[in-house]
Amino acid sequence: MIRRWPIRVRLAAAFTAMMALVLLAVAWVTLHQSREALDESTNAALSDRLGRLLAIGATPSGPGLPGGTEGGLDQILSPSGQLIATTGEQTDPPLLAGAELAAARRAILTVEHSSADRIPGPVRIMAAATPNGNAIAATAMSLANRDAVVADLRRELTVAFPLVLLAAAVGAYVLAAAALRPVERMRSRAATITADDPGQRLVLSEAKDEIARLGTTFNELLGRLHTALDHERQFVADASHELRTPLSLLTTELELALRRPRTNQELTRALQSALEETHRLTRLAQDLLQLADGHCRRFLMIT
Repeated sequence: MIRRWPIRVRLAAAFTAMMALVLLAVAWVTLHQSREALDESTNAALSDRLGRLLAIGATPSGPGLPGGTEGGLDQILSPSGQLIATTGEQTDPPLLAGAELAAARRAILTVEHSSADRIPGPVRIMAAATPNGNAIAATAMSLANRDAVVADLRRELTVAFPLVLLAAAVGAYVLAAAALRPVERMRSRAATITADDPGQRLVLSEAKDEIARLGTTFNELLGRLHTALDHERQFVADASHELRTPLSLLTTELELALRRPRTNQELTRALQSALEETHRLTRLAQDLLQLADGHCRRFLMIT
């Protein structure tokens, strides 16, 4: 089915398909790198907040921690998971419990929860034990803004990339049509070339490209074809001349033999003369067939 399409359509379709793959790859890389950059920014902010919490240590000045941030939550927990201080409400549940709490006592822990109290989810939590080991500092930050930015970027790419792909397809079709226009001009000119005007040739562009070389090759082929056609015309003229003479003689002798009554001797001489002309025509026909075969071979070699 695709092979029946015009070549300019096939070229535009192939370019559009390749462009679609490139745009998909660019979109994936853009979204992936944007998400990673936002994650790195979030981790940097969490690490900075965790450092401040660790500096406060296990003996905060009160149950309320300073530096509350919208979309974030800081807590200091006891080794058993009891809430010691927080930037939120004292009734808020601890950010960590169970295995996560044990992991935070051993090393810096980074986890994600689907939600946290009064923080729009998802939530990323970073926690670590204080230097004296008497408490665990935990800080949480919402990832909703990250997800919103990525979603907005995805929507923008979903709208922009089809427009870019459409523009690329139209541009590819226009460029393919412009590239093939010299071929169409050569085709139109070739359709007007006839045997009556052997001097016509294809019009070539000034560019020294593949299309120009193709046109030069066709012009050389036309020259060889016209040369072969001239040889064939000359051959037909020569053959006609060679056949006309013995046929005229044969016709004349037969007409003379039938013009008035003849003796047997005269009829015998007339028939012998006619037989000689017939043998001459036979030899001439054989020679012409050999010449015709030679012309056909030369013509095939030329083309």
